[in-house]
Amino acid sequence: MDFSVSTLNGEEEEDDEDEEEEEEEEPLVNRILHSFVISNFHDPDRDYLPQGCLSSLLTRSSIASELHRFDAELRATPEPKKSKISKMSCDTKSREDLAEWIAEYAPRIFAIVLQCELNPVSLVIVMSFFRDKKFKDKSLPLIELSPPADTFPKALWKTDLWTSIKLHNFREKQWKCLVPVFSGDQYTHNLEYDKYIFPFTKEDENPKIGAFGFVYKVRVHADHQKLANMSLSDEIQVAIKEIQISRGNDKSGTNKAWEDEARALAGVNQLNHAHIIRCVAAIRRGDNRYFMFPWADGESLRDYWDKAKWEGPTRQMILDAIQQLRGLADALVSLHNNIKGNTSRHIEVDSDDEESASNPSVRIRNEDNEITKHREIANAKHIRHGDLKPENILRFVGQSTGLGTLKIADMGIAKQHIVATRDRSHLTSTRHGTIRYEAPETVDISSPRSRLYDIWSMGCITLEFIIWILYGNDELENFYVQVQGGDKQRLCQYYEVLNVGQAQRAEIHPVVLNWMTHIEKNDRECRREKSAIRDLLTLVREKLLVVPLPPNRASDTSGGRRFAAPEFGQTLTRYRANAVQFRDALDEIIAEVAKNNYLLLEGDRENMPLPRLRPSISSSSSSSTNTQTRERNQPPDLRGLQLRPPTGVLTGLPGTLRRPTDYTLPPMEEWDFCVDNLFAESVRSQVGSKAMMPSPRTQSKLCNRCQALDLWGASFQFEDTLTALLLRAELCDLCDLISKVCNKNKVIKNDILQIVRKQSNLMLTGDPYPVLSIVRSPESKPPLSIQLGFPELPHAQSDAFYAVLRLWLQNCNEDEAHKGYVGITKLPVLRLVETKQERLSSSEYTALSHPWGDTRTYEPFSTLRKDASRKKHDIEHFKTAIPEDQLPATFKDAVDCTRRLGVQYLWIDSICIIQGPGGDFNEEAKKMEDVFSGAYCVLAASRASSQRDGFLGSRQRRDYVTFARGDEKPFYICKTIDNFSKDVIEGDLNKRGWVLQERALARRTIYFTATQTYFECGKGVRCETLTSMKK
Repeated sequence: MDFSVSTLNGEEEEDDEDEEEEEEEEPLVNRILHSFVISNFHDPDRDYLPQGCLSSLLTRSSIASELHRFDAELRATPEPKKSKISKMSCDTKSREDLAEWIAEYAPRIFAIVLQCELNPVSLVIVMSFFRDKKFKDKSLPLIELSPPADTFPKALWKTDLWTSIKLHNFREKQWKCLVPVFSGDQYTHNLEYDKYIFPFTKEDENPKIGAFGFVYKVRVHADHQKLANMSLSDEIQVAIKEIQISRGNDKSGTNKAWEDEARALAGVNQLNHAHIIRCVAAIRRGDNRYFMFPWADGESLRDYWDKAKWEGPTRQMILDAIQQLRGLADALVSLHNNIKGNTSRHIEVDSDDEESASNPSVRIRNEDNEITKHREIANAKHIRHGDLKPENILRFVGQSTGLGTLKIADMGIAKQHIVATRDRSHLTSTRHGTIRYEAPETVDISSPRSRLYDIWSMGCITLEFIIWILYGNDELENFYVQVQGGDKQRLCQYYEVLNVGQAQRAEIHPVVLNWMTHIEKNDRECRREKSAIRDLLTLVREKLLVVPLPPNRASDTSGGRRFAAPEFGQTLTRYRANAVQFRDALDEIIAEVAKNNYLLLEGDRENMPLPRLRPSISSSSSSSTNTQTRERNQPPDLRGLQLRPPTGVLTGLPGTLRRPTDYTLPPMEEWDFCVDNLFAESVRSQVGSKAMMPSPRTQSKLCNRCQALDLWGASFQFEDTLTALLLRAELCDLCDLISKVCNKNKVIKNDILQIVRKQSNLMLTGDPYPVLSIVRSPESKPPLSIQLGFPELPHAQSDAFYAVLRLWLQNCNEDEAHKGYVGITKLPVLRLVETKQERLSSSEYTALSHPWGDTRTYEPFSTLRKDASRKKHDIEHFKTAIPEDQLPATFKDAVDCTRRLGVQYLWIDSICIIQGPGGDFNEEAKKMEDVFSGAYCVLAASRASSQRDGFLGSRQRRDYVTFARGDEKPFYICKTIDNFSKDVIEGDLNKRGWVLQERALARRTIYFTATQTYFECGKGVRCETLTSMKK
């Protein structure tokens, strides 16, 4: 249907006088406009059409009525346009058919077009055209018509029906009809553009401010929520948590934090525990990231302590506290052991580890989405919260008049592991909890973090609950002040680190001990043999606030814990309880509540003595440093222990290990794999999109499961077995690739594996290093930040290859932090190899870091004072010219690379330092520091083993799988080859003593390895694949 019709503005002919005038129904567009509601979540406020109004207003009948206005408009149309329109298929039957199509496929588009003020004739023509071109609601949103947008045919908008203002109106008004609906069966909401409108009404203009963003209390419009356990007819209150981690214009920090939290929250949701808050939705909206949670109508436990009217302890108060603490302890059992739902009282745990439930179920989905169960503890997932505090324990009161239900919340730094701590040789990254509730093991950064960290935090919270129940919030605040030594600017922690000789050990803070001792000896609730408060305090003192961690069995890793010596004056060592032991102890207390007066003695407590700071404690506390570290004379019976090797872990034993300083980079698990598409786009503009695409482009074979993978979901993960993958490998390229990269991975136990996505990488749970990388093509625009890169590396020495190297240097040069210190030439005089015939003004030079090889088998190419071999390899001949055809391969490659980088000079040790008899090595070696620190760039021949090998040879093609599903533009899942640790740090070249010094001195280095090329500068490491790695 090709046509071009001007806007029709003819006046309507007057009806015959005898024609009955019928009262016209209010136009549909007016009813739509009257149905708009306002969202004040945005600034400024924005209005939208609720889902229910869209459904009730845009019916087949109402749409047909609007289309039938065509006849009256056509009668008012002057010739010759009227005749031209009359020839089109716009009769009543055609309009009825069109109305049916619109009602089923394009009601939103119809509502948007009505707001663009097209007259009835134009409306019919436009909607007919949309139907012919299959432009439906699912094609929205319409973003732009200029290249490179190709989602919508530009021909849709070529007719003169769409003036610039009408087209602008369509793009702006579409958002009013594209408001998301939040349902229990959809966790991730990918709203690619920030113009999407949230159906929220803010209840409080002042959001709560947290460490990583804001929390808003909002009402969700009833039409836009279909959430389980929430009313479907009323607006509901929810908490919207906005994540904000600012790094200037770099959004990667916010996105990474959101993805990590989304993944943790999805895992927590699966536990379905009554005392753990569920995340309703993880939301991307443009560059912003949000989470939706049920609103805690009782606020937090901290708010309860601060605001509740305290009139002394009551039986109900104590019972509520114990029951809710039991619920929280049970929640920790589920978190720590991956047990779904509220757990029963008795669970067998591995006595050699912190808390490992016996044989938890691991769910495995196969290609046909069938679930099989495997029971094996080695592959169970364990979740550690890492930041438990009263502010992160929320109250849900409902119709209750008491404490309500307490739920663990804010899993922002929760960490999930697929192996127990005793089997993890690498460190984990949940490092930052709230200081007051940090466990003492945080002092030693070299040890893995244990789930028992959470138990210490709960010990702090439980003690605070006891103090609040007995003495009220004012005395709880006084307790904090005493721990701080009266200085509110100092840290408030429940332990302190003592200097014992040359070593350190952690102990319970003396003020904390003083309070527990006072309550135990002086409060009447504890002076009797059995009471709830006495038993609860004993639990805190003997099982929760305990420094030593239980020893675990010997393993081949370096993270095992040893037996701890008893405290000074003690004969036995108490170890901190695990979650099961914590919960079971509370069960024993609850079992006693029916006994007379067990919960509380009747009577007046007005004269109950309050804990006061003893002078000895006050002086020691006030003189201690802000790090809670103080000196102490070593007790006589501990001197023998000083002879033991330090354990490296604060377990009550004196002695901690300090990591030695060296030139090597931190281990791989301490690096972030970052998405940097700003740099990748500069590469694309330089080399062209075609150079980044594999050739030839082929479609990979995928099984049903892999074809349907929702890779862009915030909580994306899937589980499988190696056996099942191998069975499907012949039919599915992705199953084949996964089986190959995971086949010999040590974290896989008993055939089971789990894959999760972290930004642009796929990780094997339990392994800190990516196994697969997701790479998008230049034309692919996924709804989240995925790395643009090379699924196939450019050929070495190609234009694209050298373009990447030059852009690395250019990007580094333009960085403000690097300006002025790269390639300084004000150095002692150096001998340099000139790589170009013409004279250049720049005196920049590169320096080659290379292996000499076996000099007994092959004579090295070097500069001599006198060359007895008559090869003219002496200083006087080399001053005139160095025969390029005689250069060994490594040196030739260095010359070629230096030329392609546009640098005139090159420094090579064997050429620029005179070797052999009469040489000047001893003198020139003193300048080595200047050579490498002053070089414009260091070229490291990491793949070479001698001068003869070269370093610009071909690289092995990496395996990858192409995804091109339906209308989706291609992207690739590739075997991860970004292994700087293995290729460079652990490579043969780096084993040379000189190289460690060269690398430490170099401002920036390009490493040529057998796998790919890397670039390292002060900002981190860039890979030829275009992956970026930062500390």
